[in-house]
Amino acid sequence: MTPGAYRLVHDSIVGKGRGAWPAQKAGSAVMKKRLLAAAGALIVLVGVIWTLQGLGYIGGSGMSGVTL
Repeated sequence: MTPGAYRLVHDSIVGKGRGAWPAQKAGSAVMKKRLLAAAGALIVLVGVIWTLQGLGYIGGSGMSGVTL
């Protein structure tokens, strides 16, 4: 590989020069973590409500207190 070709490949991987991908902003990683945390919290909340309805502690559903 010639030095010029090596530099082009290296710069495109490192993120400098021609052919480089745009650098990912640090804020997008934080936003992704927040979205994943919010989705996880929502899933846990739905599971807790579903469990409490099945045990009969929360009414208002046709399945409340039904063990069959």
